[in-house]
Order: sequence, then structure tokens, then C-alpha cells
Amino acid sequence: MQIRQLSIDYQEHEDRVLIRLAGTESEEVRIWLTRRLFERLLPPLQRSTTELEARLATISGRDTHTKQMLADIRRDESLQSTDFQTPYQNQATVFPVGETPLLVTKIDLSQRSNGRLRLGFEEQRAQAETPRQYGFELPPKLLHSVIHLMEKAGRRGGWLPNPGAAALDKPTTPSTPERPRFVN
Repeated sequence: MQIRQLSIDYQEHEDRVLIRLAGTESEEVRIWLTRRLFERLLPPLQRSTTELEARLATISGRDTHTKQMLADIRRDESLQSTDFQTPYQNQATVFPVGETPLLVTKIDLSQRSNGRLRLGFEEQRAQAETPRQYGFELPPKLLHSVIHLMEKAGRRGGWLPNPGAAALDKPTTPSTPERPRFVN
């Protein structure tokens, strides 16, 4: 499936993150991530972008700080050129894994030689004979968007710290008062 649009959002009533992938041929895949799997997936995705960007720029021998700086620059460029304003358009008529979202129990993450990252999701339920599965590849630009949307959903669900809220919680008065100074 060629991904046309994606949505990653925290669903409060389910206490899960719902990933929806819309394809160019009116297909849609829906995936539930629990907090446990969300927390296990996000750090490797973040590390993968750093390594992938370093490999694409052929700086494999450089230090970690340089790799992270390059990944941050590429992430910012990618996010600036991505449309986050257009609402997700639910026009699906085909559901490759069914209309019910896949409740992920296993994730497979692997780097491809073409510079893409492959994500494989599996749902294994006790009552089902065979697991439902779905996998797709992400180019670097889309990978940055996926991470951005996951971080946003994680903050909305309270699973990740909200950097803006930390600044609001800080006291406005200094913790150690300044001594009065007298000048002649």
C-alpha cells in the first residue's frame, strides 16, 4: 500500500494510540498501540532516524553528537515541509486487515538497504488461530512525521512529558532572594 495520509492520535476513551494509514487506492489500515508497546516503539524509532540520517549522509565514523545534530536538522526540514493542517480524510472502502483496528501484541522494526525503515505489526489473540499482521516501509521524511505525531499523541495521553507544561510549573520568583545592594 502506498501511504497517502496518516493519522496518529491518542484516544482517551480507549487509553490507546490509534494509527490510521490511508492508501492511494481507498484502503485504510487501523492499528491500536497500548502504552506498553508505544513506550517500547518510540525510542528505537528515534534512534533509527539518527542512524539513518547519518548513514545517508555517510558520516558513520563521526561522534554521536554530530549524528544527532544532523538528524535534528533533517527532522526540522522534513517537518517544515509536511502538511499537518489538513484533517485526516476517512474515505476508505478497503480494509486490508479488517475494519477493527489491529491490537498490536508484537512489533518488528528493521532497517532496509534502500534507506527505509520497515515496521511490522502483529496481533495475536488467544481465540484466533492465525495472527493478523500488517507491515509497511517508511522513507526518512515520513519517519520524522511519524515520530512527531507519536510524540504529540504521547503528550496528549500523558505518556510523555509536556515540555511546555514544565515551564509553567516553575516558580516565577527566584529560589534564593537577592541581597539588597547599596551604591554610593
